[in-house]
Amino acid sequence: MNIILISKIYFNISVKEFEEMAIKVAEELNDQSMFKWKIWMLNKEEKIGATIYSLDSWRQVAVLEDYLNTMGLLYDSLLHKIEIEKYEVLEKPTILNFGPITFETQDTLVSNSE
Repeated sequence: MNIILISKIYFNISVKEFEEMAIKVAEELNDQSMFKWKIWMLNKEEKIGATIYSLDSWRQVAVLEDYLNTMGLLYDSLLHKIEIEKYEVLEKPTILNFGPITFETQDTLVSNSE
């Protein structure tokens, strides 16, 4: 199973301070047992940071949500709020559009689409 979790982080600090905090959190959360990969993004004008995680199971989602909620409490004075969205990945269209996710049936689907 492939699950994508998106977190939006609304912050009350400067962009530079947010970037420094993101590096600190990334170093703390450098444990691939929690997720396959993570991408950090930033909208400087609206002061919104966002992350996209690729996960293998709903158990990983629960662990990560707990971590994000704890992070929100730890950085409460710096962050306005954190929103979390969860999605299961649609396998066939993702493979056909070269999504950066591996599926058990990927080789079969790609060869059948050629």
